[in-house]
Amino acid sequence: MMFPPAQGQDSAKVFSIVDTMPTFPDGMTALLRFIGYNINYPIEAQNNSIQGKVYVSFVVDTIGEITDTKILKDIGGGCGQEAVNVLHLTSGLWEPGIHQGKKVNVRMTVPVKFTCNNCGEVKGSEYVIKNIGRNSDFYFDRGFEEYQARRYALANYYFTKTLELDSSYTDALYNRGASRIYLGKVKEACEDWATAKKYGDKGVQELIDTHCKE
Repeated sequence: MMFPPAQGQDSAKVFSIVDTMPTFPDGMTALLRFIGYNINYPIEAQNNSIQGKVYVSFVVDTIGEITDTKILKDIGGGCGQEAVNVLHLTSGLWEPGIHQGKKVNVRMTVPVKFTCNNCGEVKGSEYVIKNIGRNSDFYFDRGFEEYQARRYALANYYFTKTLELDSSYTDALYNRGASRIYLGKVKEACEDWATAKKYGDKGVQELIDTHCKE
């Protein structure tokens, strides 16, 4: 069954220039910071001292998700695919582009820079850079940083990453719930606080009483 586009959206045509371009929470600086925190430098690229910029084109659709990614310029060593991977992590975090009062699909291009200080020094497939420093505390700290800056969508993302590694991390549950309140996700927030309470966090009761009344 075919469904018509939602009112106020143009879900078919893809634009390159629109009245209001898609925006990432807090702009390009935040996007580059997000890429830096989440990218995994491919082992092949490190072992062969491959550095440089990969250019990736993608479409931000009318609900802020990433589609139709294309590598415009690759430097090899797996960097192109990793650039695509990290940009797909931003899917759903974007504010869609607006043209003539409607949300539209917009094609954008972003450079992803690969730079490492120890390229060529570490050999062997046992070296996996993504495991270095990427524990639950790393993601919680990123989430709390974004929460304090009132970038609640990004805070929600990082607290979720925290909980994927440690489902009983009560501070992450507490703060993800708070982020979700600002995002209008009251039911999900209440679920987080109920879980935090189950794990012994008594401080969430006031939030439950305030926001989670039947």
